[in-house]
This record gives sequence, structure tokens and C-alpha cells, in this order.
Amino acid sequence: MRIRVPVVAFLLFALPVLAIAQVSPTKVVANISFDFHVGKDLLPAGSYSFSLGDKPGVIVIANAAAGKTIMATVLTRISQWPGNEASVVFDKMGDQYYLSELHAPGVDGFHFSGAPGPHSHTSVGGKK
Repeated sequence: MRIRVPVVAFLLFALPVLAIAQVSPTKVVANISFDFHVGKDLLPAGSYSFSLGDKPGVIVIANAAAGKTIMATVLTRISQWPGNEASVVFDKMGDQYYLSELHAPGVDGFHFSGAPGPHSHTSVGGKK
């Protein structure tokens, strides 16, 4: 009997918490007013949604108006952005923009490869 109590306790309390953590989606929608690079792709200015992909470490970037969807590989997770606003951060190198970070309230951020050289940062607000 004593062996079953810990197993039952685990099933009743830990599994629902793990299930909630797995299905909590992250989706950010942002209006990007400039063309930008994601890896080797150059995406046109427009309204984009950024959401978790089916595979770990992948963010799906979609522009419904342009009919364009690509997948971006996450280099690493980064600490949560302070506040309750979503944000998409770009590296700016010359007149070119490169996707660098994605932040949504209440979850760790995502870091992408960004610009290949010295750069500044530009942030675009989004909605979760």
C-alpha cells in the first residue's frame, strides 16, 4: 500500500502541472514596418505571427497576406522580458534588419542568430 501512495500522488498532482506546461502556447503578432532577415530568408514588411513550432527549438513565422511561412531555429532561451508587453527585437546593421529575439509576457524569450557583425537594436511591440 505504501508504494502506491507516492505513485498516486504523483499522478494526481505532477502530471496535470506538466501537461499545462506543455500546452501553454506562445504566439506573438507584430506589425513589422521594414524588410528583415531570418537566417538566409529576407521577409517583406508586414503583419507577422510568431508561434511555437511542432519541434522543440523552432518558431514558426507567418505572414498570411504574403502567403509566406518559414521556420526559425532558436539558438537559446533567454530570461523573461519585464512587463506585460510582447516584443520582437531586431539587430540593425547598416540599413538591414535581422530577427534577434522574441519575447512574450510570462515565458522565457527566444534568441536567434541575428546580424553577422556590429549592430544596434530595434524593438517592435507585439500582441500575445
